[in-house]
Amino acid sequence: MISTKEKLPMISLFSGAGGFDLGLESSQFLETLLCVELERSYFKTLQLNQGKEFKGINFLSRAKLLNTSVVDEEAQFEISRISDLFENWTMVGGPPCQSFSSIGKMELLEDPRGQLTPFFFDLVERYRPRFFIFENVPTVGQKSGEALR
Repeated sequence: MISTKEKLPMISLFSGAGGFDLGLESSQFLETLLCVELERSYFKTLQLNQGKEFKGINFLSRAKLLNTSVVDEEAQFEISRISDLFENWTMVGGPPCQSFSSIGKMELLEDPRGQLTPFFFDLVERYRPRFFIFENVPTVGQKSGEALR
């Protein structure tokens, strides 16, 4: 059970501009320790907002920010480090949705970005966070009723 003084450590993958992190940290039960975002413009937004106060919470105050892909060695090292440090922690992420979006080409796993969705679940299986949150478009993993894997 989480005491009111302890916050559950969180790893944020595909962090974007940090909206997911801000919402979850606002619960006052979670604290982001790692954000991984490849897109430079979104990463800059994370940097600009880090430490700023929002409803009494210093946003991403203890988070390490990485401007890299979740598959890169540095990101993998940091995920492993955090999972080794804490018995209870969580992983959140919304991998790129363009490969699965109904308004796109629906190239699924043929699109390299589409490979990041099963990779997210591989990370969950490998590192075994206490829980995870996955966000994507409703059609992720499906095309005419077919499963992702």
